[in-house]
Amino acid sequence: LDPNEAMSAQQMLLPKAQRSIDVIKQTLLDARALELALLNDPSSPADDVRVSTIESLWEAEQEEIIFSEDELNMNMKDAKKRYDDPDTFRAWKRAKKKMRTKG
Repeated sequence: LDPNEAMSAQQMLLPKAQRSIDVIKQTLLDARALELALLNDPSSPADDVRVSTIESLWEAEQEEIIFSEDELNMNMKDAKKRYDDPDTFRAWKRAKKKMRTKG
């Protein structure tokens, strides 16, 4: 590469590399938090802290799916047929539960 192409490539790739580094750092922090939450040791955190940590890691990984009112009014059987992906079905169940508790 000539110097201009190298500079151009650096300007394009450096921000992408930095974002990747940030993602990797967060992944390492999450892995360490999960390790500590699952550790069966007398010095481990209290159970409520463990559960909270695991739930927050799980929720952070989940992409929030917005369901329509009609979708949330479906029964379990119809939802299971419609959402054959287990993650989407779980998200639907959580959204339906939230809707019931708010209502």
